[in-house]
Amino acid sequence: MPRPIVRPSLRIVPVLLLLLTALLASGCGVRYSVSVDSLRDAEAPEVKTFVLEPGNSEVSADDLLFREVCSLVTPAFHAHGYRLADNRNEADAVAKISYWSEEPQQHVRTDYVTHAVPIARRHRHHSHIDYAYIDEPVLVAYTVYTAKLCIEASALKGRERQIWRTIYGYTGTRDDFRTMLHNIAPAIARGLGSQTNGVQYLNVEISDDGLITVTDPALGW
Repeated sequence: MPRPIVRPSLRIVPVLLLLLTALLASGCGVRYSVSVDSLRDAEAPEVKTFVLEPGNSEVSADDLLFREVCSLVTPAFHAHGYRLADNRNEADAVAKISYWSEEPQQHVRTDYVTHAVPIARRHRHHSHIDYAYIDEPVLVAYTVYTAKLCIEASALKGRERQIWRTIYGYTGTRDDFRTMLHNIAPAIARGLGSQTNGVQYLNVEISDDGLITVTDPALGW
């Protein structure tokens, strides 16, 4: 039978579970998107060896979080055939790495919770209980957090010259900056030093057995 929809007073409830946690618990693996906004100098000189340096002015090279982020980006440089050096004297390019969290954004969406309401029905001398299904609107209030990771590469030979800049972004409902940076990591190699012509999104899928797949919806692979 048709399910009538009623509009009683709205209730506001908080979002209590992170989407990724829910996906893991359901046995469906993890799926999310990472934004990539990248510019590249079409006439950039060829470079082979990079030294990694902090891009945040208040961060030093021995900062523990910076060293952790370096460990996240290092596989991406290796995947592109770059070598990493310990200092500028041994490198022909520098990659400045910066990271930050953006201002949290408050959002509200409307979900519906279905309730079964008993209804007594009479037919001549008999009566029975039937059920009507009512969709009750529920306002869900939640906060969205965004982490950004920027890698700016400049050639060192001759005049220092920027050759590409790639900015990654991850958005989630849990205020955990380090975890968000780790979520960006699988997509770093795919976007590193590319030319995106605006913001694009890479889909990251982590299966239950740990297999990581990164696809570009715009390209279909």
